[in-house]
Amino acid sequence: EVYQKRLTRLTLFVLIVFGVLFVRLWFLQIINGARYRIQSESNSIDLRDILPFRGLIFDRNGQLLVDNRPSFILGVIPEDIKDLDGLIGDIRRLAEIDSLSAKNKIKEALKRDPFNPVYIKKGLTRDELARIETNIFSLPGVFIEVKPKRRYIHNTLAAHLIGYLGEIDRKQLNGKGYEENKLGDFVGKFGIEKKWQRYLNGVRGGQQVEVDASGRRLRVLYKKAADPGFNVYLTIDKDLQMLAERSLYNKVGAIVAMNPSSG
Repeated sequence: EVYQKRLTRLTLFVLIVFGVLFVRLWFLQIINGARYRIQSESNSIDLRDILPFRGLIFDRNGQLLVDNRPSFILGVIPEDIKDLDGLIGDIRRLAEIDSLSAKNKIKEALKRDPFNPVYIKKGLTRDELARIETNIFSLPGVFIEVKPKRRYIHNTLAAHLIGYLGEIDRKQLNGKGYEENKLGDFVGKFGIEKKWQRYLNGVRGGQQVEVDASGRRLRVLYKKAADPGFNVYLTIDKDLQMLAERSLYNKVGAIVAMNPSSG
């Protein structure tokens, strides 16, 4: 009899649990099924790059010559754009952009790879950033990305040696040492920046981001951090280099450092 009572209670408990689960399933599929289906269809997954911070450049004494600073970039996902002319017009009211160049970039991307982001302005001002962030819900496909920007601390000091960056071209993109790069990346064009490009560049990361129909970020599904580039130490002395360049200012000549006892 005791056993029978326990079995009855257990059976009743199991029936209640399954009843609750059935009601919940019925509620989700029948009552709210259409709403969840529309929500799921309107959401999408964006794949976004995380650019690595480029390696730093130091002089022989460890004094910093070149580093990086964050820069705000305006980008769009071409596939998410419904009205290109209307979107460009809306963006122009919020930020100073080259409309023709932006349209051409987006049209080219629509033919080539509409799911990859297109960057239409680098170096947004704080005011432009605030205006775009405020109106981001009404700008489908538009997003803001933070990218590292190269900073030459002493301006043109040793510029002939350090070199500079520029946007990668197709010849470089297909060449050796640029396997980690994509169109739109900035790479070394001259000097140390070019010679040690592979080591300074780092390895890009990425993330999968769920966004709604208006491009609003809902959640990060997966993220792989970027690996920063290696630092480079030069043989020059920053203070001596500065003194030499100051001595030759507005003059034609050369300065040679040598050991007077050995030549």
